Amino acid sequence: MQPELTESIEKTDIFLIVLSEYYHEDPECIEQVLYAKNLGKPMLIVKDINLVIPDIFERCIIIGIINELESAKETGKLIRERLNKWKRS
Repeated sequence: MQPELTESIEKTDIFLIVLSEYYHEDPECIEQVLYAKNLGKPMLIVKDINLVIPDIFERCIIIGIINELESAKETGKLIRERLNKWKRS
């Protein structure tokens, strides 16, 4: 993994994943998820309602799953709501 990406994951408070149909087939995506998982980063998953979450996310700290991929504006709003809810808990 590129050093800039490693540093970026280390500095982030949360690992945001926009899950696509082929996400789990991309070695770079898998490497990033495993790195964030090993760091204990909380994860927020945005996905289409029909997608099943792959096993790689077992034992991850998942703070929310957003099952709607609508407009960018609506998705952004849902992400902010989930993050705020998690921060308050």
